[in-house]
Amino acid sequence: IMRCIGLAQELKRREYAVLFALALDTPAVKQKLEQENFDYVVLNTEPGTDEDLESLSKLIEEKQAALVCVDGYVFQGQWLGQLGTEKTKVMLWTDYLQSPTLPVDLILNQTPHAIESTYRDACPNGRILAGLNYCVLRDEFRMNETMRRQRDECDRLLVSMGGSDPARMTLTVLSAILEEEPDLNLKVVVGPANPDLEAIRDYSKKFKNCVVCDSVSSMSSLIGEADIAISAAGITLWEFAYSGLPTIAISVAENQKELAKSVEQFGGGINLGDASKVEKQDIWSAFSALSSDAVRFKSASTDMMKQVDGLGVSRVVDEMEKLAFAV
Repeated sequence: IMRCIGLAQELKRREYAVLFALALDTPAVKQKLEQENFDYVVLNTEPGTDEDLESLSKLIEEKQAALVCVDGYVFQGQWLGQLGTEKTKVMLWTDYLQSPTLPVDLILNQTPHAIESTYRDACPNGRILAGLNYCVLRDEFRMNETMRRQRDECDRLLVSMGGSDPARMTLTVLSAILEEEPDLNLKVVVGPANPDLEAIRDYSKKFKNCVVCDSVSSMSSLIGEADIAISAAGITLWEFAYSGLPTIAISVAENQKELAKSVEQFGGGINLGDASKVEKQDIWSAFSALSSDAVRFKSASTDMMKQVDGLGVSRVVDEMEKLAFAV
C-alpha cells in the first residue's frame, strides 16, 4: 500500500483522479489512505477470486477508469486477462514472474534484479519497466532535501525490522549492538503489530541513548538523521538507498532474500541473509566491520545513492500516461 501511495501522489500532482480499490477491509490501510487524502472503496472480496474480478470490473466500468494498477502476487493470467477493456488499460505491479502468462498492458518490477526479458514471453505485447530506475518513492522522501546526503561518520544507528517483524529480530538486533556498545545513539522503529513491543520498550530503558519510535509520522526524518541502518530487506531498502544510508540487511521473508543480496552486491552494505540463521555475533561483527572502516563506510553511502535517484515515480507515470491517456 505504501508504494502505491507514492504512485498515487504523482498521479494526483498531475491532476488525475485516483481511487484505491481494497479487496479486504483493513483498518490500518484505510486510516493511512484517509491521512493521505485518497478516496477508496472496500470490495470485501478475497484477492484474485472470481468474486474479486467481478466486483473490480463493475467498479472500473462505473468509474470509467482509463487505467487500473493491480499490485499483488496472487493475480494469475486468466484473472488479469479478463480485467481490461478497450477503454481500460491494465498495469501489474509485481516483484517476480508470478504467472506463465501475464496479459496486461504494462508491468512494473522495481526490484534491482529485475530485467525485461524475464517477462517478455509472458507479456509479449506489453510495456515492461524493470529495475531500480523505476523505483517509486513517496513524497515524504523525495521532498525531504536533508535526508539525501553523503555519510562520512557513523555515530547514529537506525534499526527497523518492518511493521510486524515476523521473524522477531528486533530484540536480537538491539541486544547484539547495545551489549557491545551501550552508549551508542540508537533509534529503533517498531510497528504497532510487533509482538515484542512492550519488551522492546522495557529493554531500551536500560540504555540512555536508545529511543523507541513506535508512532512514526516521518520516517524520512529518522532516515535523514541516521548514519547507518540495520533493517529488514523490504521496500525501506530503497528509501535508505535514496538517502545514502549504509545498510546491514536481514531477510525476514522469502521475497526479501534477493533484495538483501543486492545491497551487498552493489556495495551499499552487508547482507546477513535469512533471519532464522542470523546470530547476535553475526550482527555485531557486520556492524563493527562496516562502521569501523572509514573508506568502506563512505563508499557504501555513495554506492547506495547511485542506485535510486528519486525520479523513478515520474518515469513510471510518464509511461502510464503514454499508455492510457494518449499524451
